[in-house]
Amino acid sequence: MEEYSSDEDDWEHRFEEKEIGKVEEEDPKEEDEGNKRDWAGLPIELLSEMLTHLQLPQTRFSFHKVCKYWDSIQDPKHHSPLIFPTLQSQWLLHKDTYHGTVCKFFHPFYPDRFAIDDVPDLNKAVLMHSNNGWLLIARRSLRNNPKIDLFWDWQNSLFFINPFTKERVDLPEADFLGDWKSATFVSDPTSPDCKVFGVVSFTDTFVRFETIRRGEAEWVRHSFEDIPTIFQSNCHPVFHNQKLYCLGRHGEMGVFEFDPDDEESKKWTIHEVLGSPPEEETFESYLVECEGELLAVFLSFMGEKISVVRLDEERMEWMKVESLGDFMVFISLPTSFARKKMVDGMENKIYFPRLSGDYTVFYCLATKTYRTFGNKFCQKDLYETREQLNCCWTEPTSRTYTSPQQLHWFPQHE
Repeated sequence: MEEYSSDEDDWEHRFEEKEIGKVEEEDPKEEDEGNKRDWAGLPIELLSEMLTHLQLPQTRFSFHKVCKYWDSIQDPKHHSPLIFPTLQSQWLLHKDTYHGTVCKFFHPFYPDRFAIDDVPDLNKAVLMHSNNGWLLIARRSLRNNPKIDLFWDWQNSLFFINPFTKERVDLPEADFLGDWKSATFVSDPTSPDCKVFGVVSFTDTFVRFETIRRGEAEWVRHSFEDIPTIFQSNCHPVFHNQKLYCLGRHGEMGVFEFDPDDEESKKWTIHEVLGSPPEEETFESYLVECEGELLAVFLSFMGEKISVVRLDEERMEWMKVESLGDFMVFISLPTSFARKKMVDGMENKIYFPRLSGDYTVFYCLATKTYRTFGNKFCQKDLYETREQLNCCWTEPTSRTYTSPQQLHWFPQHE
């Protein structure tokens, strides 16, 4: 069969132009009809074996376009080189309902789908952030609190779970009446270097950060009054160059500096960043660290306009990004990150927490269109795609032994 380019501009359109019916090959030494070989007559076992060696979605698409018989051969589940969940890769984790206890995983490149059933800690939980295969979870519950005038109040708890091993690390309770707006953490929660940063939302003129390090029994509060919180994007903050960066909805940047050993050293600054997109054109915004620099992705409603920019920290100016090179960017409200390509064809794209059919949607900076690797979806916007709520991008790591002592937050238990 003819070989086709793996470029997403070429491979699917070539097959739209013509329908390949039956491919025949003649033995040059024999002219009679009896020596013709009909590819549609190959045994199903042989065709299935062929599919196991086709790794790229483009080549599998070509396989199924040969004829109706070939199209009826189901893709074997072991076609991809991924060994889930032990091999590190990027997956979209989706918790389908508020009361659900099932994790569903979608791979952006391979048509693999996985589910981990019965993770009780996910019940009534909200995904806040993911790092090193761990999830930071928020849960709000009603409790009896005699310390305040109200007999009942809401308990806002944060804890870590590893959905692959179902291990859990509990954090000390945070005592406040508001809600966790966003959060992030640094290092594995079983590591002594783990730090958690939470943003609490109260009113439009007040912002507060809650921070804690592994081994600490109480959260450290950093409050700032008369500072508008309306600038805050719903995306998670990013810890960069020992500072916490919070992206504004319209391109502003809030920078939180503090010395964990000196409460008086805290400093919160809002920067008006040059080159920000117009306010009326920004519906969603995401912040990502890539190769030591901060990138932002701004979208208008349903992605009709999209802007990818890099922060010039010296001038506090957004610079337009034309290409990501070999990098991929994965965005979601709880977790966004950039990685170098793992497979040819995945680079220079932004992957969304959205599906078209059963396939993950991405934006290609080369073609300036939204596409998938598995079907004919190709648009200038995100209409007719399904947003996955309460989801985040995650990178499962190889299973390693975790001692019971490591699952305790306090060092005296280690």
